Amino acid sequence: MNSPKDLKKQLRKEALARRDALDEFWRVEIALEMAETAKEK
Repeated sequence: MNSPKDLKKQLRKEALARRDALDEFWRVEIALEMAETAKEK
C-alpha cells in the first residue's frame, strides 16, 4: 500500500497534468476573471 506521502505526490502530479493539459490562454482569462470577481467582493 502507498504511504500518505506517496499518495500526495501522485495526486499532485495528476492534478498538475490536468492543469497543464488546459489551453494556456483560457487559463489566463479564467484567472483574471476570478481575480476581478474576488476584487468586487
